[in-house]
Amino acid sequence: MLWNGGAISGYVFGDANSLALSAGNGANSRVMTFDTNGTEQMRISAAGNVTISTGNVVIGTAGKGIDFSATTSGTGTMTSELLADYEEGTWTPAPFFSTLNTYTGGTALGSYTKVGRLVSATFLLSFEKNTATGNLTITGLPFTSLNSSGIRGALAVSYIQRIGQADKIITGYVIENTTTIQLYFTGQTSSSTVLDITNSDLSTNTVNIVGTVTYFV
Repeated sequence: MLWNGGAISGYVFGDANSLALSAGNGANSRVMTFDTNGTEQMRISAAGNVTISTGNVVIGTAGKGIDFSATTSGTGTMTSELLADYEEGTWTPAPFFSTLNTYTGGTALGSYTKVGRLVSATFLLSFEKNTATGNLTITGLPFTSLNSSGIRGALAVSYIQRIGQADKIITGYVIENTTTIQLYFTGQTSSSTVLDITNSDLSTNTVNIVGTVTYFV
């Protein structure tokens, strides 16, 4: 079918549930709409803008998405301009002690959003350490991190309770090629050290921590 800017309307292919294609003239010159059952589903304006009236744009093949290669790239080395993934959901954080992993679970809540290769995961974790010993990590992230020690994700702690070493702060990162957050103490008078409960880093039996980690996959 050829269209040279005139009016086309009422073209129905198949039965009453099939696609209807129409194009207006005058004020709506070169506006094309796609209808089903008399309801507009998609519109292409004269300027080339595409509007989805109902429903979603569904990517039918893994690895495909929205290509931004027409945009200006930054000054770094660009490796991809394809947005091929978006996801959001929940995950369950869990403490892990390297020597004796004995604890009583409490509250374990987590949520995440993944845009392309970038994952942002928040969590609320509380537990009783009981007789646990060794270095403390948090496991259970929703995606395995990028296998590169030079591009580790960063942990930001927004709230923490009943952690010793008052002169230091809690920080951490995602260990490469894992779903694990390594916790560290860092302070102005000493180098960073892992959080080890055998060194009285946990001042009491109960621990509460709220944080956010951002990392690449």
